[in-house]
Amino acid sequence: MPFVDTAIDRLVLEGALPVEVTLAENVCAGDPLGISAGNTWVLSADAAVEMPVLVAGVNGISGETITAFGMAVIKCTTDVANYGAVGDTVAVDDTGIYVPSGGGLPDVGFVSEVSADLLNTTIVVFPMVNQLTVVRA
Repeated sequence: MPFVDTAIDRLVLEGALPVEVTLAENVCAGDPLGISAGNTWVLSADAAVEMPVLVAGVNGISGETITAFGMAVIKCTTDVANYGAVGDTVAVDDTGIYVPSGGGLPDVGFVSEVSADLLNTTIVVFPMVNQLTVVRA
């Protein structure tokens, strides 16, 4: 089954590369964050415009400063039809939800664990990886 995040009750289990950001809109813990055309931090809901860069560490409202992470381990609520498999690649779709990679969507991580009841999937994400370029001599 392909992994699809329900965006309900995400929990950031671990975060690395913390940075404080001031939000321009409301976000939930685990949401991918991007920089809008107005140079503000928003939900990365259109990957072509707001490329995912960070992960919200906590829920936050517009105007609030929160801790976001360059890399995070996130426990996602899934369902028995959309839990994925360990090692599956994860992308961000144009609604800010984590989905299976493909279709030109930016890959941001992978599935690291699936619960025995198939209702929780843990993913490891590093959103900025899409913006890194490998230069070979």
